[in-house]
Amino acid sequence: MNAVTLRKVTLLVAALGVSWTHVAAQCASNVVGVRSSIQSKYRSQDDPNFDFIQPSPPRDIGEGLDELRRGGFEVRDFGDLNVDVSYVYSLKHEREAWRLCLSMVGPYAALFRLTRNNSVLTTGAGATASERAILRFLGAIHYRLLDRRTLSCPSNLRRMRQLQESGSRRIVIWQAIFREEERLPWR
Repeated sequence: MNAVTLRKVTLLVAALGVSWTHVAAQCASNVVGVRSSIQSKYRSQDDPNFDFIQPSPPRDIGEGLDELRRGGFEVRDFGDLNVDVSYVYSLKHEREAWRLCLSMVGPYAALFRLTRNNSVLTTGAGATASERAILRFLGAIHYRLLDRRTLSCPSNLRRMRQLQESGSRRIVIWQAIFREEERLPWR
């Protein structure tokens, strides 16, 4: 993090009326389980093992996606196993569209509401009827949505297939459990 960015973040934290300790504690409390899953699956921070990656989802996910299809959803596999450590689906229902990521690392999900010019990470607050159907699917397979704060926290990995921690750039939870990419999808 360069000096200008650090100053901006410090001003933002001060404007919110919280301390760095509070921000760090909140981040830590939300990610303990996720980091444990990361360590369990990859087995090493410096030389991660990718043997857990499977081209086809477990049966409960497949059955749940079939249920969404029966409910009128269009479901398309949108994943790329060269960069994804998740199952990625394009979902459409009536005039709404989403990208759904289901981690192979643990029972974690990310749901992006797609608009004409944007994609917005959603946590289920203010969900539409169609989104509530997706949330029921996630509940049935025991996956939970993660928020941007949690996904932005540093993971415990120092290296992946293409990414490597260096300087101020860290491998964050999003990259470790969903997609190995430089640019985070909400930036």
